[in-house]
Amino acid sequence: MRRFNYDDHEDFKEEIDNFWLGEDDSDEPYVEKGDIINMLQIDMVEYELNQRTLATAFNLCKSSFLWRFRSLASKLKMLKQVYSNFSEVLDRNKEELEEEDEENADL
Repeated sequence: MRRFNYDDHEDFKEEIDNFWLGEDDSDEPYVEKGDIINMLQIDMVEYELNQRTLATAFNLCKSSFLWRFRSLASKLKMLKQVYSNFSEVLDRNKEELEEEDEENADL
């Protein structure tokens, strides 16, 4: 296996040092603590929304009379279909709300 010879490439010594030892932190963008907290809160809200959507889909499927008689594979398939339908409706509503917000911001 060929090895990189440090001494043969004097033109690239600084780049090699930065690669192995880490570059200056001055090039990295500064992220405020508040921005990180906001991102985490958004992630938590999205996670909770997904959990509620899944629970609602499960309760809807469970309310079917034939739910008890279906196999596990068909129950999962039915649950997946209902969950994806709910998610599509929520996504469409989210897009419509965002468009309305943009229109209201232009006024």
